[in-house]
Amino acid sequence: MAKINAKSVLTSGQMKMPVIGLGTWLSTPEEIDTTLYTAIEAGYRHIDTAYSYQNETAIGASLAKIFSRGKIKREDMFIVTKLPMIGNRAEDVEVFLKKSLENLQLDYIDLYLIHIPVGMVNKGFDEIFPKDENGRLLIDHSTNILEIWRRIYEYMKEKSHLFAQCSYLCIYFYFFQNVKEH
Repeated sequence: MAKINAKSVLTSGQMKMPVIGLGTWLSTPEEIDTTLYTAIEAGYRHIDTAYSYQNETAIGASLAKIFSRGKIKREDMFIVTKLPMIGNRAEDVEVFLKKSLENLQLDYIDLYLIHIPVGMVNKGFDEIFPKDENGRLLIDHSTNILEIWRRIYEYMKEKSHLFAQCSYLCIYFYFFQNVKEH
């Protein structure tokens, strides 16, 4: 049996994704600096984040510091981010990708995922889980996951410089075989 370590990668076409990555969900902005620095020192080269985690700005600031020290370059890292549920509309793909790139202070990402195949009403960038006056989540029942996937794919072809090694699009927490056209 092969042993997995910090240098192990999954390959597919030109994509080489390190199998061990640092997940940043629930990491506070105050924890990010130390956490990223320590993880990279330990050999991590895969950082998993998402717009919905609300810590991309802190991650971007930390990565900028780390890269400026010259010990590691951007191209040595594999950065993943995700389209939030409030962006699950074809017309929002570009807006949220650009916002994530700006937050992360990056010119490109390596893998862009559809975080969850359920859309929520977009009430602005800061309201990640919008609710009605009774505290119920505002689900966007018009979400069309196939249209979103197509738009990401088209955008990836149009703006290939924003997707370094991204030769695959993923629907996180969803099995693609369940996506059917009607």
